[in-house]
Amino acid sequence: LSITITKDDKPEKKKEKMELANFIRSQREVEVISKNTDYTPKHKKKVDFMLFCESFLKDYTKKDKRMVRYAIEKFNAYLLHERIIKPNKILLAGEVNNRIIEAFRDYLTSNE
Repeated sequence: LSITITKDDKPEKKKEKMELANFIRSQREVEVISKNTDYTPKHKKKVDFMLFCESFLKDYTKKDKRMVRYAIEKFNAYLLHERIIKPNKILLAGEVNNRIIEAFRDYLTSNE
């Protein structure tokens, strides 16, 4: 995070930077507090789930990276097959729920 207040900043700019820093701090606090609970902060529900998966895969360093990639590809294929999403549309993380995950599990077991 590179928000710095300099002595050359005008009062409006200082106030804007402080508000932004406080907003980011409060979001981070909610993340830390809600860790290991079922609560998902609102700002995380608005993340493109498939972009999150791609980012996760890019940073994944364990030996089973191929399996993770395959699972993500199968999940995306399932979403398209069941018309949960349309091509070139996004699935928000907040839209991924137990019903979708359980139906995906059933899809995998029936299409082995």
